Amino acid sequence: MLARHALRICTTGDYKPYSFLRQDGQFEGIDIDLAESLAKSLGAKTEYVKTSWSNLMNDFIAKCDIAVGGVSTTLERQKRAFFTEAYMEDGKTPIVRCDDVDK
Repeated sequence: MLARHALRICTTGDYKPYSFLRQDGQFEGIDIDLAESLAKSLGAKTEYVKTSWSNLMNDFIAKCDIAVGGVSTTLERQKRAFFTEAYMEDGKTPIVRCDDVDK
């Protein structure tokens, strides 16, 4: 990353307010702002790699230095990547059908 003076960032661009792709082709959002700030602190430019949720981890491993855009921590993802501490809670929570819970 430092040798090429660029921070490659994988993102889906479809998850407001974290990352979304504007009609002009530029990414915007909370995580995009954070990635821009990180790149600036490293003296690097940003290079965004558009990906999809189904390809996120493979693209991250093959093409990117970081991935952003409201990426949830899962066991399968943790087997392949390190996650930062959560910096925001957005109210998402897992649910279970009542019929599936032992009573």
